[in-house]
Amino acid sequence: MVDVTSISHAMTATKAMKDILEAMVGLRDANTFQTERFKLQSLIIDAQNSIFSANEERSALLERVRDLEKTIAEFETWDTEKQRYELKTIAHVALVYAMKKDADTTEPAHWLCANCYNNRKKSFFQYFTHGPPGRLIALSQVGLNVVSSPC
Repeated sequence: MVDVTSISHAMTATKAMKDILEAMVGLRDANTFQTERFKLQSLIIDAQNSIFSANEERSALLERVRDLEKTIAEFETWDTEKQRYELKTIAHVALVYAMKKDADTTEPAHWLCANCYNNRKKSFFQYFTHGPPGRLIALSQVGLNVVSSPC
């Protein structure tokens, strides 16, 4: 919200400037005129500072709105993407999100880590048969997570 105090202060300073200018028209004494001129300059600077402050706040608010719009767009994109998957159990060991059979895509079939999916991340599972009985590895954005039970 734009700082109403800054705008009010700018309006008050502007009214005071008008009053001083009206008073200056009738002045003939150079010293009094000079004093009023300095008061006027001070009020102009105060009004400008108030306007600059309100403009800075407005810019910050516009940036915040852009950030929120970006976040909303990301949520909407994820909501569309997550509709392509359904929760499945694999090998009675782990829960994964698998592509629905009716999903219209050219991607190969794959599994997503359920925890990552619930955190709005798309991390793929790979099945490796090397070493002790096969292992599921979640290839997440933060590294490899070895999984031998549900994530």
